[in-house]
Amino acid sequence: MLDDCRVHSPTSRMWRADLSRLDELGGIEVLVHNAGIPKRRRATALDAATVESVMTVNYFSPVRLTLALLPRLVARRARIVHVSSVAARLSPPGEAAYAASKAALSSWAETLAAELWDTGVRVHVVYRGVFDTEIFQLPDNDRSESPVEALPVKAIVEPVLQQIERGTFEIHVPGYFAQIATRKAADTGAFVAGTAAWLRARCTERAAPGKGG
Repeated sequence: MLDDCRVHSPTSRMWRADLSRLDELGGIEVLVHNAGIPKRRRATALDAATVESVMTVNYFSPVRLTLALLPRLVARRARIVHVSSVAARLSPPGEAAYAASKAALSSWAETLAAELWDTGVRVHVVYRGVFDTEIFQLPDNDRSESPVEALPVKAIVEPVLQQIERGTFEIHVPGYFAQIATRKAADTGAFVAGTAAWLRARCTERAAPGKGG
C-alpha cells in the first residue's frame, strides 16, 4: 500500500501512531477512513454486543478521529475520504450489522460535507463493491452471499484519486452499482421483495441433493 502511495506522492510515509498524541502527526492533507470489520451473520444469529462492536470500528472510530482532528483539517483545508460500501445502499442479506454501520458513516459524511462546505474542507464518500481483501476471509463470519466477482484492490485506486482531484462527493466502484442503488431508491419495497426471493432461491438450491457447502 505504501509503495502504491509513493507512485503518486514519493514522500509518503507510513507509521504506527498513538492517536492520543496528535502533535506527532504534523500536517494532515488527506484523512482516509478505510478500517472496517464485516461480521457477516443473519440477524437471528446476531447479538447486541456484536452489532455494537461493528458500529464502534466502522462508525464511531472514524467519527471520533474526525472530531479529534477537525481543527487541523479545517486549517489545512484538507480532504476527508470515507470508504463506505455498496452494502450501505443495497442492504445485502447476512450483513445487517455491517450495512447499518456503513450507512451511518455515509449519513455522517453527507452532513459533514454540508457543514464544512465553506471551510474549504472537502468530504468524499466511496461506495465500494466487492474487492479481493482479507475482509472476505476473516474467521467467525458466514460466507458472502454476493454473486459479484471480487475485483483487485488496485482497481479502486485511480477512481478515488480522481474523486479527490475533481472534488466529487460520492462515487461507486464499480460504477454500475450507482444504477442499482438508484433503481432501489425508486421502489425500496420491490427491491426488498426481490432480494428475499433471490435469497429463498439460493437456500433452496443449497438444500437440493448434491448441493450445499
